[in-house]
Amino acid sequence: MEAFDVGRGVRCILTPVSSYTDLKTYAEAYSISYATALRMAWDGEIPGVVRLRRSWRVPVAALPDARGNE
Repeated sequence: MEAFDVGRGVRCILTPVSSYTDLKTYAEAYSISYATALRMAWDGEIPGVVRLRRSWRVPVAALPDARGNE
């Protein structure tokens, strides 16, 4: 979803919370182990990853063949 503020000439992309998936799905999509994906999340190598209490949320756009990942 895209938002535009005409007065300021600012354009930004809004990402709804529902467009996130879990780290296990990310690992499976890239054919890597969960441990590798977890290390990548801790090291900040996954764009847009979010830490929630005891889990990680990965943007669907970070998955291969996802819309917006072109």
